[in-house]
Amino acid sequence: MPRLTTSFASENPHVIVDEIEATSVDALHDLAIFELDAAITYIDNEPLERVRTLPVTTESHVLVLPESSALARLENVTWTQAATLPLCLPRSGMQSRRIVDDVFTSLGVAPDVSVQVNSMMANLCYLSSGTWSSIMPRSLLSLLRGLPGVRIVPLVEPEIVKTIGLVIADCDPIPALVRAFWDHVERSLT
Repeated sequence: MPRLTTSFASENPHVIVDEIEATSVDALHDLAIFELDAAITYIDNEPLERVRTLPVTTESHVLVLPESSALARLENVTWTQAATLPLCLPRSGMQSRRIVDDVFTSLGVAPDVSVQVNSMMANLCYLSSGTWSSIMPRSLLSLLRGLPGVRIVPLVEPEIVKTIGLVIADCDPIPALVRAFWDHVERSLT
């Protein structure tokens, strides 16, 4: 999101970007009542109604764990192995958490979720304590590599890939600012 909004704001210097972190359910509700202009969310995980979507990227997950963990020495970690670690994950209402929970459920394992957070920043703070592990988007690798005392390991069996996209209310006409942002994102993808 910052890459898209930064380039859009530089082309439109009078635009104010007001970004919030919310559940996908809240974001879709706010789009429907025009309290939110646009959202970035998973577009292939759950049914999306009365919205227009523009695929932006795909995302997979990695396991972030303390260097002291026995699993930190492995080249890859399975989701079943990750379930045995004390995990810090997003709160259960968040779509990213529902994706993770669906994987664990499909494998018939119950993860050890010791901490639930409402933001990526809180998750990073818990990871830096050296106690908890987390399942994080691969797109955050540049931030995660800067955390001392952690190792980042690919998650396998299964490998999960989800599509993330721009979502706007399906209305006609599309408000001018929303249309301008949509067009900007579309151009940036080519």
